[in-house]
Amino acid sequence: MRDQYGPDGVLVVGVTQADSAAAEQFQIQRDAHYPILSAARPSFSSFGVKSVPVVFLKDPSGTIVAQGLEDVDAYLGTRFGS
Repeated sequence: MRDQYGPDGVLVVGVTQADSAAAEQFQIQRDAHYPILSAARPSFSSFGVKSVPVVFLKDPSGTIVAQGLEDVDAYLGTRFGS
């Protein structure tokens, strides 16, 4: 997604419940070229996250406009014509 939609201004950010050392290790192992932030479990529940991984798409105002990989991909495809 980052490679496909990044030029259109889409920012991909990962969020994990793991500590920052584990997040950094994940980035290295997966060759992830996007920021990964550590968040406490209460942050996850505030978004209704019951299991991971999960994908949300927020617009610039912070409103969730799509949830789930298929919905996010469809939204971005419609929005950016890809």
